[in-house]
Parts: sequence; C-alpha cells; structure tokens
Amino acid sequence: MKKLLMLTSLMVLIFVCAPSFTTDTFAQEGQEQEQKAREGATSKGNAKDPNINNDKITNSKDSKAQPPASKGGTAKGAPCEVQLDNWTQWIVKIYIDGEYHGTIGGYDESYTYAVPGRVKVYARADFDDGSYLYWGPRDYSCGPNEYVYFKMVQ
Repeated sequence: MKKLLMLTSLMVLIFVCAPSFTTDTFAQEGQEQEQKAREGATSKGNAKDPNINNDKITNSKDSKAQPPASKGGTAKGAPCEVQLDNWTQWIVKIYIDGEYHGTIGGYDESYTYAVPGRVKVYARADFDDGSYLYWGPRDYSCGPNEYVYFKMVQ
C-alpha cells in the first residue's frame, strides 16, 4: 500500500510539473505575447522617435560583426535569435536595440540575430501621410542559442 501511494504521488508530481520542463521554451516567460499595433503621431519628418537610434540603411566597412556558427562563424558564444512574425498587411521596419535591422513584408516571417543579454525589439510601419503604426518596444532577456518571438498584429 505504501509503494502504491508513493507511486501515485510521483505520477501526480510528474504530470503537474512536466510542462515546465519542456526543451522548447522561450528565454523568458511571457515572451510569446503578440504585440498589438499602436498609432504613432503624424509628423513631417522632424520629430525623432525615441525608440530609434540609427535608421541608416548603410554598411560600415569597419564593422567587426562575427557571423553565427551556422554561417561559418567561429566567434565564442552564440547569438540570440529574434524571430519576427508579421500578421499585418504593412511593410514594417525592424529595430533591435534601437538599430535598424531590416524590413519585413506584409504577412511575412523573418529572423535576425542579436547580442545575447537584454534585447529590445521595436517595429514600425511608416505611411505616406507621415503617420505610423508601431509595435513595442519590448525588452527581452535572451541568452546564447536562445530565441525570442515578436508577433505583430493589428
């Protein structure tokens, strides 16, 4: 009887705790929440968005960025992957830690890499009348070989 009670208790403990031990988890609890669009103020191009440090779409010949291991990199430590999921019709610019990282099309998916640690993701769809929609900014904690998921919805 004692063995049956212990076995039953162990089974209950496994079923209750098993979901928290899955291997396909996010770097931080709650990182799968979708980001709803918010409308930004209309501007004539002179108002600075505080979430954008650099909006240039140019490369620096002095860049020291190392490729991830999947691209032949040999740098110590692996990057954090930022998965982007656009559930809107808009073309959206993506910013990681305030730096422009690319553009994602309507209803498209993409990913980029960030330095592990604190990662701030921000997205913005600009319109021809000077207005914009934005998602975030959202701060994540993301370690090497981990990923965060940023879903943009209307």
